[in-house]
Amino acid sequence: MFDPQRFAKKLKAQLAGRAVGYEYASYQGITLSTPGAGGFAVISSQTQMTPDRRMTVASMSKTITATAFMRTMEILNAAGRNIGLSSKVAPYLPAAWVRGPGVNELTFQDLLAHTSRLLGLKTEEDLFDSLKQTVANGSTSAEDEYQNCNYSLFRILIPNLLHGVGVSDEPDNSRLEAEIRALQAELAVASPAEKTKLIAQIKALQAQIDSSDPEMRTAQLYFQFVREEVLGPIGLGAVSLAPKDSGEVLEYYNFHDPSRTYKDPDFTWHLLRAGAGHWFMSAKEYARFIAGLRNGQIVSGASFDQMRDLHLAIGYANNSTRGGPNWESGGGFTKGNGAGMTGAWMILPNGWSTVILANSQGGMKKSPQEMIRNAFNAAWLAPPITDTAPAAASLGDRISAFIRADDDHVFINSARAGQPFGGWMEVEGEGITDVAPAAAALGSRLYVFVRNMGTSHISVNSALSGQPFDGWGDHWSELPGITTDAAPAAATLRDRIYVFIKGLDSRIYVNSALDGQAFGGWKPVEGDGTTDAPLGAAALGDRVYVFAKGIGTRLVYVNSALSGQRFDGWDSGWSGLPGLTTDAAPAAAALGDRIYVFIKGLDSRIYVNSALDGRAFGGWKLVEGDGTTNAPLGAAALGNRIYVFGKGVNDSRVYVNSALSGQPFDGWSEVQW
Repeated sequence: MFDPQRFAKKLKAQLAGRAVGYEYASYQGITLSTPGAGGFAVISSQTQMTPDRRMTVASMSKTITATAFMRTMEILNAAGRNIGLSSKVAPYLPAAWVRGPGVNELTFQDLLAHTSRLLGLKTEEDLFDSLKQTVANGSTSAEDEYQNCNYSLFRILIPNLLHGVGVSDEPDNSRLEAEIRALQAELAVASPAEKTKLIAQIKALQAQIDSSDPEMRTAQLYFQFVREEVLGPIGLGAVSLAPKDSGEVLEYYNFHDPSRTYKDPDFTWHLLRAGAGHWFMSAKEYARFIAGLRNGQIVSGASFDQMRDLHLAIGYANNSTRGGPNWESGGGFTKGNGAGMTGAWMILPNGWSTVILANSQGGMKKSPQEMIRNAFNAAWLAPPITDTAPAAASLGDRISAFIRADDDHVFINSARAGQPFGGWMEVEGEGITDVAPAAAALGSRLYVFVRNMGTSHISVNSALSGQPFDGWGDHWSELPGITTDAAPAAATLRDRIYVFIKGLDSRIYVNSALDGQAFGGWKPVEGDGTTDAPLGAAALGDRVYVFAKGIGTRLVYVNSALSGQRFDGWDSGWSGLPGLTTDAAPAAAALGDRIYVFIKGLDSRIYVNSALDGRAFGGWKLVEGDGTTNAPLGAAALGNRIYVFGKGVNDSRVYVNSALSGQPFDGWSEVQW
């Protein structure tokens, strides 16, 4: 079952503190659900952001314009006109415009799908005369490119289709201009009483000239059509392109320096550039538009299907959401001073449509689309379940657990010391794996390692403390060389992070990197150890330890190395920890001056062994709480506690148990989701 309140809570959790002001809204079907907002619309006046606060939606306007064309096509075809996506554009361009190379062959679909190969001008690309020059330059790009000019042209094409090409022709205003000149001559010698009358006449004649200007005329017709035929049917006919008064003014900010701001120009400025951008809407209004679009309230279901399936201002289907695919698009701008906005909409499974808008640039470490996707996946009243081992690591005052979920995606859940876990969220980057992850922290970053299902290499992703996973901007990156069929293990020692794997030859390999540096390459761990299971790893004092299950004996073996040195196990290489045997990978963590290793026994119960720094391991003991598992374990330490994580046998959920240093374990509890 899907929980709308949980969805909104997860949206807010990702947005809070990452934008000067933000708003979000969702619809299920055509019913509004759990809108929200935070921060400021205007800092100087302390005006709070709300989900009703309008702002420019930038390139999200393209979906509005694409819908307007689909509606235009429906109206014309109902009247007997044969207009389709494959119809040629050229007959509906202004008659006086020069058609450059390739323009006569362009179709409406070419514009909507950004396959026209037109190139917009570098400055003021959306203005009437700029578009005239773009068309004259022709379809000359060497490849398909996302270009605003493709959509700005519809500000002219839609009126020409509906009213005839004449509406974009240059009028003959010579008679009106001659009358104005004559009145201006009279004005020069008129009495004060006569001047008032003459000025009014001149203004009236100038208004006639302005209204017949093709740039203004086509823009007004486009604006009116969108309001009446696209937004009007869903109750949004009052939506505009700019603030209607001072009460609607909103400021855009540089998140890192909010003294750097930007404000919307006036209505006419936006009107003459509309099409690719410039609609001015709130999150609730835009979400209502998307809900109306997908539910047949604006254009027919067939027209919407064409938009979706041909990617006309709607992105490609993505199967990263629970319950089915999603489609999305976004927009934003950044001025020279860093001020700007960002936003996105997403069509989600089960009839959900969601929008995020934020009035700043620079604070978000992941896209609004990824925030929506993560929140949606976390909002189901069923936790991610796993059939593999959990992994764990701590960074600062927070401990984090990782799992490979039943859909092969990687999820994280974290908690501060003594606090409940916050809930499972997908690790950013849409990584998938078929084995358990590994985790470790180094410096200010938390790392997660997985086996790439496609290449069998290890991939790594990382996040700054409290931030989304971004892998230094690249999300997941591979550690090439050795391949594996098992889960990795990871540990940190001083300024170096280590990752261990079982090779396809059953030998044990290590790779490492200094803080902020690239990994150096795989090397065999000295001692000729082999295993048929994943590994465990931890660091204590000046040594890094790796634990492996023996193939024949099923005992746990340990090897270790001084920082930057070869693995020597205190000159003895691999040594066994006698007593219990296991059929699964060990897990390890260090707390204070003691290292702990955990295993699943052959009886499925959970056991721990530990050793003081430089001393022998003392023997296996049952972890208090009567827990059982059918998978390997995960372990980490935070503050003065050692934590062990296990998978439930029957429900496949994740459970945690912990102990104060040197004390019994408190008992098992489910990790909150």
